[in-house]
Amino acid sequence: MEQIQPMSPNGIFQYKLPPSKSHMIRELMLASKSSEVTEINFQGTPGEDIISMANCLEKMGVKIEKITTKWIVYPPKKGLISPKGAIYCGNSGTVARIMTVLAATFDSEITIDGDNSLRKRSNSTLSSCLKQLGCEISSDGFPCTVKGPINPKDIEIDASESSQPISALILCSSDFKSAMNLTIIGQKVSRGYLQLTCKIAEKWGLKRNIVDNKIELSGWEIITPKTVKIPSEMSLYPMAIL
Repeated sequence: MEQIQPMSPNGIFQYKLPPSKSHMIRELMLASKSSEVTEINFQGTPGEDIISMANCLEKMGVKIEKITTKWIVYPPKKGLISPKGAIYCGNSGTVARIMTVLAATFDSEITIDGDNSLRKRSNSTLSSCLKQLGCEISSDGFPCTVKGPINPKDIEIDASESSQPISALILCSSDFKSAMNLTIIGQKVSRGYLQLTCKIAEKWGLKRNIVDNKIELSGWEIITPKTVKIPSEMSLYPMAIL
């Protein structure tokens, strides 16, 4: 049997946690749809989900200047463009669902895809919602091809499995041509992530209107706060202290 000798490190060790993917993905999304430049500051190295989000947005015309501790986001002057080829989201369900709704705001076909782990996940809740909103979507999973535009109307959405579809609709609602009421049904999970979405969107200009389980969404102007600071990914803190 192989034996491993215990280690007793001495001295001070510094480890920088990566930036929070939940925060940075949402901030990148909104920065890409603003009319002005945004500086996103952080510590550590952005993870794969954040890189996937950046890659998706760059395919739609966004320029991102990547510096060690900050990214500078330059949105396209005439707005996001329909990408050439599929949008690849890696294994991030958050990125895939945000990009699915963003694709649905275009009147051209856009394909959303990812790695094998993403392809095993269901997207049926969001797919059903988009179909109710007048969009065409080829699959309840990934890859899927989406064609909009979204025609806002009052719908119900089941939040018992994930709040990501709701977050995606909120983040993309600046493009909505009219108002819609989103009624949340089922036992809400990942409530904290939905609250985070609302908090970040409000910082960018969203006027939130929530009564009980109903969210009213309508078009709004995305106004950059100019500079954004991303907190560290605290979910990895236990790993950092091992």
